[in-house]
Amino acid sequence: MGAAASIMALAGALGSSSGSAGSLEITTTNSTTTKSEDHTADGTFSAVGDVIIHDGWNQQNTSSSIGTNTQANEGTMVVAGGDVAVDVEVWGAAGGSGSATNLGRGGSGEYRKARMVLKPGTYYWMVGGGGGNAGGGSNATGGWGGGAAAGGGIGSGGYVGDSGTAFAEGGSTVSGRTQAIGAGGGGLTGLFGASTPSQADALLVAGGGGGYGYNNDAGRGGGSASTTRSATTSGNGIGATGAASGGAGRGGGGYQRGGGGGAGYYGGGGGKDTTAASGGGGMGFTVATDGHALVGTVSDTITEAGNSYGTAGGTGSVNYKTDLAESNASSTRAGRGGRIAITIVNTSG
Repeated sequence: MGAAASIMALAGALGSSSGSAGSLEITTTNSTTTKSEDHTADGTFSAVGDVIIHDGWNQQNTSSSIGTNTQANEGTMVVAGGDVAVDVEVWGAAGGSGSATNLGRGGSGEYRKARMVLKPGTYYWMVGGGGGNAGGGSNATGGWGGGAAAGGGIGSGGYVGDSGTAFAEGGSTVSGRTQAIGAGGGGLTGLFGASTPSQADALLVAGGGGGYGYNNDAGRGGGSASTTRSATTSGNGIGATGAASGGAGRGGGGYQRGGGGGAGYYGGGGGKDTTAASGGGGMGFTVATDGHALVGTVSDTITEAGNSYGTAGGTGSVNYKTDLAESNASSTRAGRGGRIAITIVNTSG
């Protein structure tokens, strides 16, 4: 049986409701398509099997990226006419890697998937950008979607890097903050049951990876709980001594030569210099069945953490793309952006 036939059979198995057929109307508010990202054109989608894909700004396609924290990929989705059953997949963005003389990877993005019955209303989606690479100056900004910036080096006074803005811009580096040997954290990717994003309206969120830290300390992957700097299912990552802790929708800034934390439903904490130097990964979230006014049933949930070795979660998904959500280089590379993929499986609830 072909893929299209399988989807149709699945739609039939889901049954129908007494309501009329629903549709998804996609409007992109801000996006960049200069780094070979995939973006589905705006419009109305109502056919079973339709797939809407948006990628975060793919900084990995340049060897050294700066000014990454405001590169937004976001928009709204209006469900109209009736309930729509969808498979939603989200990947958080990767943290930035080390410089040419300080080798090490950033953490990769978390993956989450769930089948949801969406009710008529307005939804918001956002896709995180990868964290800036290490190497000094403004390279070490956090990725859009709340990723945190790395700290300034010891030679610049040991500044704490800016934390990300919750569910919005990444942390920026400050003019004169030199020797930013750590890297920035990746932004989160999520779908929210409102016209603006917030933790209270989160439906499905994937955490971004933490930024590389000085002395070859690889960033923690999104969804990873390997250290206290990585967020957990119950709270934000705690920053290393002197670094900032994570928060709802944002990572915490690094201190001295430490990396910035990845954003998430709970954000990762920042790292500090040569001890606990890398940024923590952000932690995602999946809404419970009937856990939001605009969501009916929730099923078939999958969660896979990213890791410190370049591989994002969700590598087995048909919507996985190897040049997104990973940190596949150990030097002079910004992190790769995240992705959201929404597949219609039934338009009658």
